[in-house]
Amino acid sequence: MFATFNYESLPIVHVSFTNDLTEDSFDNFLKEWLSLYLKGENFIFLLDTRRITEIPNIKYAIRMSLFIKKIKKENEYHYLQKSIILINNKKISYLLDFIFNIQKPVAPVYILKTEDTSLINLIQIAKLISPEKKYSNLTLISP
Repeated sequence: MFATFNYESLPIVHVSFTNDLTEDSFDNFLKEWLSLYLKGENFIFLLDTRRITEIPNIKYAIRMSLFIKKIKKENEYHYLQKSIILINNKKISYLLDFIFNIQKPVAPVYILKTEDTSLINLIQIAKLISPEKKYSNLTLISP
């Protein structure tokens, strides 16, 4: 499974990614994201890319950009309040830059370079991160 969704800490939705990326698993990821919109409740993404060791094909970055564009166009209100993307790989960082250069995000995106593996710590960080706070290992991408 490319993306595993964990809803135990709602409104924070923790998504863990792996190298198991296929057309079907990517489609399932997008469907699950869309299903969060259909629930009509605010949420925060905590997206953990740190187990990705193989850089995905660029076509998935383009598809992600197109999906973000579609969500922005088709929804007046965006239930996604912010995303925190955990990274530990420069190549993933470059891929995210590519995606967000093609299409600005729906909500603020915070790219956090970390090796912390404690989900409790990460959820606390997700709750506290805001544009006013500055961290040396954090990059903000505004919508």
